[in-house]
Amino acid sequence: MAYIGSDNVDSMIIGYYLIQSGDVQYIPEIMNEPFDGRETFMLDYKGKSVYEAKMNAMKRLSGENPPTDITYAPDTLIVNFYTNWAKGKGYLK
Repeated sequence: MAYIGSDNVDSMIIGYYLIQSGDVQYIPEIMNEPFDGRETFMLDYKGKSVYEAKMNAMKRLSGENPPTDITYAPDTLIVNFYTNWAKGKGYLK
């Protein structure tokens, strides 16, 4: 998916929100630099951060709710939760 490989914050956020539950091939890209707090100001996604889009994609892919709510602010607990899930399933080394 071209969007998630972009350096443009708006494109990245759109791309991560387009990821569906079966798109597990994107997990390594999602979990690369998971603490990216850059935000968009596009009307449909205003105030959403790259981190938030990535963790919401992981929530859809895993089918698991994180231990705390996903917000715009990067949270180590959530990143570790999804990193451990992805490693346990063999999607990450």
